[in-house]
Amino acid sequence: MAEMAYKGARTNPSVASNHVRKYRYVEGNTCLREREDGSCAKYNEVRETDYTDAYISGVINSDRVSNVFVNGRPVACTGDSVTETESYSLGGWKLDYSDEGGTGHITGGSSTVYVNGRQVATAGSSVTTHARTTTTIAEGSSNVHIN
Repeated sequence: MAEMAYKGARTNPSVASNHVRKYRYVEGNTCLREREDGSCAKYNEVRETDYTDAYISGVINSDRVSNVFVNGRPVACTGDSVTETESYSLGGWKLDYSDEGGTGHITGGSSTVYVNGRQVATAGSSVTTHARTTTTIAEGSSNVHIN
Protein backbone atom coordinates (compact mmCIF):
# COMPACT_ATOMS: atom_id res chain seq x y z
CA MET A 1 0.00 0.00 0.00
CA ALA A 2 1.26 3.43 -0.94
CA GLU A 3 1.73 6.46 1.28
CA MET A 4 -0.78 9.20 0.49
CA ALA A 5 0.86 12.40 -0.87
CA TYR A 6 0.11 15.85 0.53
CA LYS A 7 0.83 19.54 0.08
CA GLY A 8 4.49 20.19 0.92
CA ALA A 9 5.74 16.71 -0.03
CA ARG A 10 8.96 16.67 -2.06
CA THR A 11 9.61 15.13 -5.44
CA ASN A 12 12.66 13.05 -6.29
CA PRO A 13 15.40 14.99 -8.09
CA SER A 14 15.25 14.98 -11.88
CA VAL A 15 17.97 15.80 -14.41
CA ALA A 16 17.16 17.98 -17.43
CA SER A 17 20.00 17.34 -19.87
CA ASN A 18 21.53 20.42 -21.52
CA HIS A 19 18.86 22.68 -19.97
CA VAL A 20 21.15 25.56 -18.90
CA ARG A 21 23.10 27.66 -21.41
CA LYS A 22 26.51 28.95 -20.36
CA TYR A 23 29.29 30.95 -22.03
CA ARG A 24 32.88 32.03 -21.74
CA TYR A 25 35.33 34.08 -23.74
CA VAL A 26 38.47 32.48 -25.09
CA GLU A 27 41.41 33.98 -26.89
CA GLY A 28 40.87 34.05 -30.64
CA ASN A 29 43.45 33.97 -33.42
CA THR A 30 43.21 37.55 -34.68
CA CYS A 31 45.82 39.95 -33.29
CA LEU A 32 44.30 43.25 -32.19
CA ARG A 33 47.50 44.95 -31.00
CA GLU A 34 51.09 44.10 -31.90
CA ARG A 35 54.17 44.79 -29.81
CA GLU A 36 57.21 46.56 -31.28
CA ASP A 37 58.94 43.21 -31.76
CA GLY A 38 56.03 41.96 -33.92
CA SER A 39 54.53 39.62 -31.35
CA CYS A 40 50.87 39.98 -30.47
CA ALA A 41 50.01 41.92 -27.31
CA LYS A 42 46.25 41.28 -27.45
CA TYR A 43 44.15 38.80 -29.36
CA ASN A 44 40.45 39.10 -30.05
CA GLU A 45 38.08 37.29 -27.73
CA VAL A 46 35.71 34.66 -29.06
CA ARG A 47 32.51 33.83 -27.21
CA GLU A 48 31.91 30.10 -26.76
CA THR A 49 28.50 28.79 -25.76
CA ASP A 50 27.77 25.40 -24.23
CA TYR A 51 25.03 23.68 -22.24
CA THR A 52 24.94 21.90 -18.91
CA ASP A 53 22.43 19.79 -17.01
CA ALA A 54 19.93 21.20 -14.54
CA TYR A 55 19.01 19.27 -11.39
CA ILE A 56 15.35 19.88 -10.63
CA SER A 57 13.79 19.60 -7.16
CA GLY A 58 10.14 20.22 -6.36
CA VAL A 59 7.55 20.67 -3.62
CA ILE A 60 3.85 19.84 -4.15
CA ASN A 61 1.28 22.64 -4.04
CA SER A 62 -1.99 20.86 -3.42
CA ASP A 63 -3.89 23.83 -4.74
CA ARG A 64 -7.07 22.32 -6.16
CA VAL A 65 -8.52 20.33 -3.24
CA SER A 66 -9.46 22.33 -0.16
CA ASN A 67 -11.81 19.97 1.67
CA VAL A 68 -9.81 16.73 2.16
CA PHE A 69 -6.77 16.50 4.40
CA VAL A 70 -4.18 13.91 5.37
CA ASN A 71 -2.67 14.55 8.81
CA GLY A 72 -3.86 18.17 8.63
CA ARG A 73 -2.38 18.82 5.17
CA PRO A 74 -4.32 19.11 1.91
CA VAL A 75 -4.26 15.86 -0.06
CA ALA A 76 -2.36 15.88 -3.39
CA CYS A 77 -4.10 14.78 -6.59
CA THR A 78 -3.34 14.49 -10.29
CA GLY A 79 -3.13 17.90 -11.92
CA ASP A 80 -1.81 19.63 -8.80
CA SER A 81 1.15 21.90 -9.38
CA VAL A 82 4.71 21.36 -8.17
CA THR A 83 6.95 24.38 -7.46
CA GLU A 84 10.40 23.58 -8.84
CA THR A 85 13.89 24.98 -8.46
CA GLU A 86 17.02 24.23 -10.45
CA SER A 87 20.63 23.80 -9.48
CA TYR A 88 23.55 23.43 -11.85
CA SER A 89 27.31 23.70 -12.07
CA LEU A 90 28.91 26.17 -14.47
CA GLY A 91 32.47 24.91 -14.01
CA GLY A 92 34.21 28.26 -14.56
CA TRP A 93 31.77 29.42 -17.25
CA LYS A 94 29.23 32.24 -16.87
CA LEU A 95 25.46 31.81 -16.87
CA ASP A 96 23.84 32.74 -20.18
CA TYR A 97 20.33 31.38 -19.58
CA SER A 98 18.41 29.37 -17.01
CA ASP A 99 14.73 29.65 -16.18
CA GLU A 100 15.74 29.01 -12.52
CA GLY A 101 12.82 26.65 -12.09
CA GLY A 102 9.14 26.64 -12.87
CA THR A 103 5.96 24.71 -12.33
CA GLY A 104 5.54 21.00 -12.91
CA HIS A 105 2.41 18.89 -12.44
CA ILE A 106 1.42 15.61 -10.87
CA THR A 107 0.52 13.30 -13.75
CA GLY A 108 -0.14 9.97 -12.04
CA GLY A 109 -2.08 8.74 -9.06
CA SER A 110 -4.11 5.93 -7.54
CA SER A 111 -6.29 3.95 -9.94
CA THR A 112 -8.83 3.24 -7.19
CA VAL A 113 -8.95 6.26 -4.84
CA TYR A 114 -10.41 9.60 -5.96
CA VAL A 115 -11.06 12.92 -4.22
CA ASN A 116 -13.56 15.28 -5.84
CA GLY A 117 -13.30 13.22 -9.04
CA ARG A 118 -9.49 13.36 -9.21
CA GLN A 119 -6.97 10.57 -8.64
CA VAL A 120 -5.20 10.80 -5.28
CA ALA A 121 -1.40 11.00 -5.59
CA THR A 122 0.88 8.75 -3.58
CA ALA A 123 4.59 8.44 -2.93
CA GLY A 124 5.87 7.13 -6.26
CA SER A 125 3.22 8.86 -8.40
CA SER A 126 4.59 10.44 -11.57
CA VAL A 127 5.35 14.14 -12.02
CA THR A 128 6.18 15.97 -15.25
CA THR A 129 8.59 18.84 -14.58
CA HIS A 130 8.62 22.29 -16.18
CA ALA A 131 11.61 21.05 -18.23
CA ARG A 132 9.51 18.12 -19.55
CA THR A 133 11.44 15.48 -17.63
CA THR A 134 9.66 12.88 -15.52
CA THR A 135 10.17 12.15 -11.84
CA THR A 136 8.12 10.80 -8.94
CA ILE A 137 6.79 11.98 -5.61
CA ALA A 138 9.40 11.13 -2.97
CA GLU A 139 7.29 11.08 0.17
CA GLY A 140 3.83 10.66 1.58
CA SER A 141 2.07 10.21 4.88
CA SER A 142 3.71 7.52 6.99
CA ASN A 143 0.39 6.53 8.57
CA VAL A 144 -2.18 6.99 5.76
CA HIS A 145 -1.87 4.32 3.07
CA ILE A 146 -4.08 3.60 0.06
CA ASN A 147 -4.24 1.06 -2.76
